[in-house]
Amino acid sequence: MEERISEFGDNTYFLIDCPGQLELYSHLTVMSDLTKKLKKIGVNMCSVYCIDSTFLTEQSKFISGCAVSLATMIQMELPHINIITKCDLIQDKDLLDNIMQLDFKSLSEEKNIGKHMKRLNDSLIEMVTMKLT
Repeated sequence: MEERISEFGDNTYFLIDCPGQLELYSHLTVMSDLTKKLKKIGVNMCSVYCIDSTFLTEQSKFISGCAVSLATMIQMELPHINIITKCDLIQDKDLLDNIMQLDFKSLSEEKNIGKHMKRLNDSLIEMVTMKLT
């Protein structure tokens, strides 16, 4: 790969479309090893995390998606852009317009979760809402 990349001149952009298996980015080192090797040879990079818009339909799914995005960002150690995809699948277009207005605090008030899960939920909600505001 290093040889192939060196065949191109400066100011060349590459788009590397990677598989969608989350564990490759959030748990395993294969992708971070690749990015470290590319950085070592002088390639500037950023990662783009695509989250399916259906994760916006439920607050708990959105929190989960944000947590996976954060795990990926930490593992990859690259500048990171989040993109919401498949917006055409959302029937309620106001939901897309009002994503910043989601009521995450109501998640911490759910009655069907144990004490330990409530603390985890509260921590995740605090992390996500801190980044949204």
